[in-house]
Amino acid sequence: MAEAAWELVLHHTYAGTPGVIFDHSPSRRSHGQPVNLTEADFLADGATPGSGAVHFHAGTSMIRVPSSASRRPLGGVRIEMICETDLIRAGGMLVTADSFSFGTSSGFFSGEFAQTHGGGSAIGRGGTPPRPLPSDPWMRLVLQYDPAGIQAEINGDVVQRWDGWNGLLAATSGLIIGNDRTGQSGLTGRIDDLKIWRLNPHLIGNVFVGRPVKTSVGRCWAEWSRQLDEVIRADPRCWKTVSELLPRAMFRVMSEIAHLPNIGPQFTDLSVRYQQLWSEGRLDEIPAVLADLIALLRGAGFNPAQIADLQALLNDPCFQSITERLPINCDPAFTDMFAVSESF
Repeated sequence: MAEAAWELVLHHTYAGTPGVIFDHSPSRRSHGQPVNLTEADFLADGATPGSGAVHFHAGTSMIRVPSSASRRPLGGVRIEMICETDLIRAGGMLVTADSFSFGTSSGFFSGEFAQTHGGGSAIGRGGTPPRPLPSDPWMRLVLQYDPAGIQAEINGDVVQRWDGWNGLLAATSGLIIGNDRTGQSGLTGRIDDLKIWRLNPHLIGNVFVGRPVKTSVGRCWAEWSRQLDEVIRADPRCWKTVSELLPRAMFRVMSEIAHLPNIGPQFTDLSVRYQQLWSEGRLDEIPAVLADLIALLRGAGFNPAQIADLQALLNDPCFQSITERLPINCDPAFTDMFAVSESF
């Protein structure tokens, strides 16, 4: 997982004082409220001694998490839980919210999702189970919705994947852990740890400003942003088109790269190097790193010309019009470092 793309908005350990469910995420805004769970259902030991766990009972037991601004906007969701393998085998609703839900039954996974554009999508059981569940009593389950696809992971391996553009996930108010909104589809078994991330809505801005720049360059970018606002106000229809095509292209590229074989360690090392140089303002050294990245991706069969969503963005008249009206000519260190990418 590209950690920077996700922001942790909930972390429950179920350890400590029985019945007190504290959120350990940075915002501390997703504390849990037990429903039809007694103090005896909060155990000192989980997957490891002293790790803590909560024991759900089929029926009406659940944990409610009140509404929080930390989940607005949402965009996408990634859920990681350490739980009993038998809990997944027995089935039930894992996490439910206004705009998404994930459930399980006999090793299958299912889900329903509502997007910001007003549409909806669903994934069902279908076919055969992805593989036998682990024989270990505890497992690490990850369920992820991003605009380019939906997937389930067990102990670090992707076991089911539904590819295709889904759109950005709509925001949600509260969450229900271990049940659905009727309170009648509860889990049976123990959860040791639960983490929930949203797509980081500040990713591009945080990365872009995360380098030292001269005052004159900073003022120039501020003026460029002001001009962009003027373009958006002058032609909202065109901007709407671009704002739909841009994330679609970005997530499709990310998805294609994530599924390339045998590039993981090298890609990670080069990405870390790129981020280090960027944060230190050493942009003149970045072209060499980008050249190595391009060679790695090309060697693995990555071809941007064959990514339809990316080409749709680049060839869109609205995108071309906006980029022509807003040239980036105030930060040569930034523009020069991408010259190598023209060879892709």
